[in-house]
Amino acid sequence: MEGGKRPQPTPQKGVSMSDHSTPHGLPDASRMSEAACQRVQAEITAGHDATNPAFLYSTTATVLLLAIAGGLIDPVALARRDLANRGLDADGTWVGFDRAAQIHGVAR
Repeated sequence: MEGGKRPQPTPQKGVSMSDHSTPHGLPDASRMSEAACQRVQAEITAGHDATNPAFLYSTTATVLLLAIAGGLIDPVALARRDLANRGLDADGTWVGFDRAAQIHGVAR
């Protein structure tokens, strides 16, 4: 943190939060609604450390970062599995574990 400034999240060039196509033929329910997309984007850009993507991997072990960077681990698949394990749909709404697993295309 140079000069005491905290890094602020910045959108990737050419990518917006609304560019959320359904990967690998997952059902349409796995797509975040526009309202949820706007809510999530607002939370990410609010400047809180807990929701700042710049800090997402700050406590992750180097070997895991190397595995992600090398394509050995799919962080999107892991996020979908965790959402399913929490029973949440693509908008963060409780739908139950079985339905969430269906939505995110993961096995229960």
